[in-house]
Amino acid sequence: MGILGSLAKNLQSCRTRWFLSLLPALCFFSSGAHAQLGPIQSSGFLEYQYQQTTGPDLVDSVTQLGTWRANAATYMWNPWILQLDGSVGVTRSITRVDVENDGRRESTLLTGRLHAGLFQQSPFPVRAYVERLDSRVDSKIADLGLQATTIGTIAQFAPRGGGSYSVSFRSSQNDRLADDATTFQRAFSDRIWQLSLNKTFGRNDLRLTSLFGNTDREERQETLHRTTHNLRHKFRTSPRFYTDSTVFVSNESFDFDASESLRMFHQFNGIATWRPETDRPVVITTRALLQGIETDSADLTTDSQSMALTTLVSYQKSERTTLSAEIGMTDRDANIGMVGSFLFERVRANYRSDRHPLGKFIYRWGNIVEFGNRQDLDNNDGDVKDGLMRLEHSFSRNLKFRDDRQIQVSFAQQFSVAQNTAEESARVLTNSIFGTYANQRGQLSTYVRLSATDRRSLGDRRAVNQLLNLQASTMAQAGRHRAWNGSITLQLGRSDLPMADMSSMQRESASYSADLSYRHANLFSVPLLNFTSELRLLSEDFIVDDPLDAALDETERVDTMWRNRLSYRIGLLEFDLHATFREVNDSLSTRVFLKVRRYYGSM
Repeated sequence: MGILGSLAKNLQSCRTRWFLSLLPALCFFSSGAHAQLGPIQSSGFLEYQYQQTTGPDLVDSVTQLGTWRANAATYMWNPWILQLDGSVGVTRSITRVDVENDGRRESTLLTGRLHAGLFQQSPFPVRAYVERLDSRVDSKIADLGLQATTIGTIAQFAPRGGGSYSVSFRSSQNDRLADDATTFQRAFSDRIWQLSLNKTFGRNDLRLTSLFGNTDREERQETLHRTTHNLRHKFRTSPRFYTDSTVFVSNESFDFDASESLRMFHQFNGIATWRPETDRPVVITTRALLQGIETDSADLTTDSQSMALTTLVSYQKSERTTLSAEIGMTDRDANIGMVGSFLFERVRANYRSDRHPLGKFIYRWGNIVEFGNRQDLDNNDGDVKDGLMRLEHSFSRNLKFRDDRQIQVSFAQQFSVAQNTAEESARVLTNSIFGTYANQRGQLSTYVRLSATDRRSLGDRRAVNQLLNLQASTMAQAGRHRAWNGSITLQLGRSDLPMADMSSMQRESASYSADLSYRHANLFSVPLLNFTSELRLLSEDFIVDDPLDAALDETERVDTMWRNRLSYRIGLLEFDLHATFREVNDSLSTRVFLKVRRYYGSM
């Protein structure tokens, strides 16, 4: 008996079970209310799937699925009183695995959903639902081999004065497919209550979300109890002043193997921005971040609180000059780890010159000067003062041609010096050059970018980082129904980092990626016959020369994937064919997927 015959046989038994389960409801409707039940809109499909996978890291298998699915929707008494919609699906699965014993596995999957909506068009709608999903036939579940049954309800209230309130409950049970691929074992289950409040009054916007939940992980004999509250408040007096603050509180308890651990976390994050009316733009920003974490377990108990307060004033003196000043304070108190209170001040000036013609190039320069002070409030070791100066300049040229071609080249150099009173200093020189080429000719567009960067740390501990990057992409539209595009990226990197023993560790890397895709609609002049093909290559190569390890460490990975898809639809018949070939380090795997679906009813 084939897969469709096996599906028909299972449908007869499943229909009998569903008819018996719905018999009380049918008796209720038929007893008094042919007029109470509205018209029933039905639809569904009959589907056949074939999938074959091969590969050294995969189990060679052939899977056939036959699915019948029916959808229905109606209402009772009136559409605004009670709306009902649901679906039921029966899938017959036959899998042949390339093993010596027990290579054939058969199973019947029952999925579906039922939704009931009460007073959906009123200010207080209520909705209840029950769902049964299986990852082998439902794309909503990403975890392969998982079966989920969910029951839930949600009640909402939207008063005329604005705002919205809701309360919801959800209970789900998730079973995982066992090693025999026929039976299920309980993986985890959860029960979650959620309260939501959105209210706007005056210039205030208030949002509150509270969650109460329990999660039982039967696989690992773990239980998680959690309660979270998230409150966000926005206040805007005018376009020039507003505040945004969030309070988050979380309490979690974790039970495992007759032991219990607790974790409490609370946080306040707020920001206030003021733009006073001045001749030149001025922005004053104040931020506050307060956190507290407490953990308690059988082995360790921790308690920590931290605080950060900052105020930043930014003043744009001109189009080229920006001045800013910042003052702030940080504090951390904990029974384990670093503690301390610090006060810091910082001023900064940023200048960017105009464009100056220099021959056929455009020259620009700029600098950043920054001074800061950091004071330890717990120790009298003195303040730590630091300074930073950064100089940069660039040459650039832009060439435009009549045929919409454009070439741009640029060279930039940056030198920065940083030093503080703790006898710490750093000098960094960065050179970069890049060029771009863009061309738009008819239906063909091309873009190429080449850049090279050399960054060197000068001083006693010298370090070198070099990077070469090439990017190219092209796109072409060949007629109304054909198009292709491709891109390639090449990166070469080299670094020489100093070690603690005055030696150096060298690292070289080379990677490239290439993508090529082709799309053809109305293949062979057949309407709705579409073909797509994608080719992707990825290569990574790393070489690390560590003076502490005599062996040369080299890692290389090459990943190639070619994916093809042919789809066709005529009337209520849908056809889909996939073929995927993937090779990772000379390891080839293939996947062939075929789907034929026939719809019925109102679409």
